[in-house]
Amino acid sequence: MKRRTLVGGIAAAAAAAAAAPGTASPRRIGMSDVNRLNKRFAEIIASDHRHGGQLGIEQRAAALADEALNLQNAGSATQRVRSNLYASAAAFRSSAMWAAIDGRRYDVAKAHRREAQALAEMSGDQAIKFRIWSHAGTMCQHMGRPADALAANAVARNLHLTRRDPCSPPLAWPGRRPSTARRRTAPEPALPRHGRCPPPSRPRRSRPASRPAPG
Repeated sequence: MKRRTLVGGIAAAAAAAAAAPGTASPRRIGMSDVNRLNKRFAEIIASDHRHGGQLGIEQRAAALADEALNLQNAGSATQRVRSNLYASAAAFRSSAMWAAIDGRRYDVAKAHRREAQALAEMSGDQAIKFRIWSHAGTMCQHMGRPADALAANAVARNLHLTRRDPCSPPLAWPGRRPSTARRRTAPEPALPRHGRCPPPSRPRRSRPASRPAPG
């Protein structure tokens, strides 16, 4: 009697598992999921351009990076999709790093940099590697470490991207520290993967003092 009850219970459990929704096939992750994340990322970048270095921007970018990584384990995907997810996660972490730099939260920025670099390596995306190392150079300049800034910029300069892509943004000027009157970094530059080159950004120059009118 007990054996019949046990066998019947196992059979019922197996039937319930087979009938459960969502267990027939794993979720398929595609480029539409990547594009959805990137669209939300564009909104974060726009907010950064308006407000700069706020903690909320950093947290939103970091949370979006975690969401991209969670998608890696949410279902099946092609290698192309997985590489794009890693690249997007690296870009999101890079923006969290930039916001932390802008807010002078340098220890937090260094933690974002380490994770962004690991994700960029897994993606194989040269453009995001360039961005991260360029951000690292800017951070070192702000921290008063020009030798480290030169080293970070040298890594970025030696990437294959800069040798073949004329759209690569210029690196921070070596040996120059940001003005104490204006420590805030510029808004994070957009780095499109395809399309026409954006116009180059140039450092702002102070206007010369007006000369007094001749007497």
